[in-house]
Amino acid sequence: MRVLIVVLISALCAIQSYGDAQTMIKQRAKDLRDSGGSPPPSRQTQRPVRPSQQNQKLSPAEENAVQVLFSELQKIKSENETTKVQIENIQKKISSSINIATKPEPSDLEKLTTAIIVVWKKQNLNDDAAKQVLRYIIIVLNGTNLLSQSVDAITYNIEKQFVSAGVNQEEAKKVRTILKEISLKLRNQ
Repeated sequence: MRVLIVVLISALCAIQSYGDAQTMIKQRAKDLRDSGGSPPPSRQTQRPVRPSQQNQKLSPAEENAVQVLFSELQKIKSENETTKVQIENIQKKISSSINIATKPEPSDLEKLTTAIIVVWKKQNLNDDAAKQVLRYIIIVLNGTNLLSQSVDAITYNIEKQFVSAGVNQEEAKKVRTILKEISLKLRNQ
């Protein structure tokens, strides 16, 4: 009889603690959704996010780079054909936003620029959300001290923001993949 009571009490404690964890997870998901303007990722694909690194403040120069890059990308969004000069100009803006000693290879920057232009023309994010995505890109490009899990979480957020804004999953994933490759190369140098 005592064993049965101990088992029942243990089971009730386990159920209660599981319920509290589920409540906390649901509340965190609501908070993320409300603050980021996009729905939280599904349970199977959710990755840990280190808020202190993902919400890292940019320097005034980096914030200025976000504004300049946003303006350039908005120009190409309204046009059907993007000229080589526009692509090179955006690539230079991305490169100038990188404040670390070792810059990415020009070929990597060219791939990233092309991928960003493709998704930028198709996305319908509001201006604040679009600028936040650009901030995340700059954080990853300058984040040689970021943990790989943080890079993964930030790039995952970028991909999901683009997908929620009407971009094809494969095109959004391409931006994520290129960013992760560049970040890995920069962290290993």
